[in-house]
Amino acid sequence: MMNFKSILVAINHSPLTSVVFDRALNLAQQEQAKLMILHCLVDLTAIDPGFQLGGRFRLYPINTGFSQSFREETLQLEIEQAKTWLQEYCDRATSLNISTPFW
Repeated sequence: MMNFKSILVAINHSPLTSVVFDRALNLAQQEQAKLMILHCLVDLTAIDPGFQLGGRFRLYPINTGFSQSFREETLQLEIEQAKTWLQEYCDRATSLNISTPFW
């Protein structure tokens, strides 16, 4: 037995996420450890400003107030969806009496 106190599980939207989460959940139960859930959002416009609003394909002008507003709204929507999704995983763990924060 390894005696873990905390287990960090990083999840995304891949088909393997449920397998990875279930394994982390089982390990947390065995070790009576806290399970921490991590998911990262990627702002592609921060990496490539031409990506925003189809700018890469020249579908829309890049440097307009609309595109900035659209980008912010889209990012906020993604954040809210991720929070809801992460809360579902958190609820599964807490229903098994496993302390489970997420970021």
